[in-house]
Amino acid sequence: LKCFGSNIVLTTHTCTAVGNMKVATIVSVAAAALCTPVWAGCEDGKWAVAYSPENCHMEGDAAIVSCNAKSGDQCGTRFSSNFHVGQGSNAMEIKAAPGAGVATTFYLSNNGGLYDKTKTHPWVELDFEIMGHMAGPHSKIWTNMFTGIGVEHNQWITVPFDVTAGYHTFAFEITDTSISWVVDGETYRKEDITCFPDVQQSVRTSAFQEFASVWGKSSSEPGEGIPAFREGLGLLDTNSNSFPIYAGFRRTLAAPENFEISSASVPLTALPALHSSAKNVMTLYHSTSLAAAKSIVAGNFKAGHMGWCGGAVYFMDYPGLPAWKKNPKSTQVGAVVKATVDMGKMCEISKTDGCDDGDSGKCCPAPDGGRGHGIEAAQAAGCNSIKWIQPGDLPEYIIWEPERVLSKSILCSSDSECKQKCLESNHVSWHCARRLRGVSSAAGPAAELHQ
Repeated sequence: LKCFGSNIVLTTHTCTAVGNMKVATIVSVAAAALCTPVWAGCEDGKWAVAYSPENCHMEGDAAIVSCNAKSGDQCGTRFSSNFHVGQGSNAMEIKAAPGAGVATTFYLSNNGGLYDKTKTHPWVELDFEIMGHMAGPHSKIWTNMFTGIGVEHNQWITVPFDVTAGYHTFAFEITDTSISWVVDGETYRKEDITCFPDVQQSVRTSAFQEFASVWGKSSSEPGEGIPAFREGLGLLDTNSNSFPIYAGFRRTLAAPENFEISSASVPLTALPALHSSAKNVMTLYHSTSLAAAKSIVAGNFKAGHMGWCGGAVYFMDYPGLPAWKKNPKSTQVGAVVKATVDMGKMCEISKTDGCDDGDSGKCCPAPDGGRGHGIEAAQAAGCNSIKWIQPGDLPEYIIWEPERVLSKSILCSSDSECKQKCLESNHVSWHCARRLRGVSSAAGPAAELHQ
């Protein structure tokens, strides 16, 4: 029996006991008088859980997230909206998890909810980071706006209540010229965004997804953020509360009454435990036909049958594919799929000098002088992914386990739109060529070998 905010213990029977129907019925009635009904899982048509779904359950209209122990890999989960937002009020009622080392968050992002630790791609993000360590009669809350490539605009705000003691409404009030951080109807911070074209673009195009999460850090785990952020977060080791500890999210204010999942995006999918603490996450791009792109976002990528390192999934780190990298026999164009990918242990491999076999993997030597070649040799060396280098050329990124893809969306769906997206990524025009003589953009997914 899960009763958020209470210490109810049933010592004789649980709500699921069936051995004695009469006793079970009595217990169930008693429990109903004490607790809000509980349903397993926090996913519905509007929200998807990214990892550790067992750490979230519903109590009435609240999603209750648990931090089960003083260890980051046992603390919390993240869920994301299946809708996109822009101008207007984007709000959620939140009761934060208590104590040191745990953060309860509500944020908007145009980057799949992930922080690009490689600092290679721009993204926009707006944050409320509610830290149990900073809770009290006057709680301090970390607010932030990310622009450019990981540029922070952070600011503490102070609210006149204990953020862990009850639900309060946290909102981003967004116009075409400003963003305000609002708590219980009062504005605590306001930023002029007229000098941030990337933020304005995200607002105008409703590029944001909504995210909420609970996460924690102990002294045995790498720290997150700048020193002031780490100091405010504290460490789970010193959290004096009895575990598990809980945060609550009432998401009805966040979701629009009528919404459609954008044709240009799909929600983050529930992932294996492998990804619950992913450390090497990249935003990557895969050029293909529109038909194949729709197939990918409806399901997942599929390893192709050939390539420099053999059959796998090949990506670029920008939304384009130069003409000289296209195979007239297999490459399709017309759309670009944007993906966030857990690369795991990534090995850098350079093409063997003088080798021109771009299909079998023979030009892709084993890492560190090992035996064999291609994907099989990389796997044997403990690699989860490959950064593929051809001297004088742009790198490619290769995975062979499609489940490493954390999220995916169709970035563009026509040659002209994709070329514009490529040029906006600050790449020169010849890196953004869309057409290759003899290649049609109309072919279906069956013709795409490197899906």
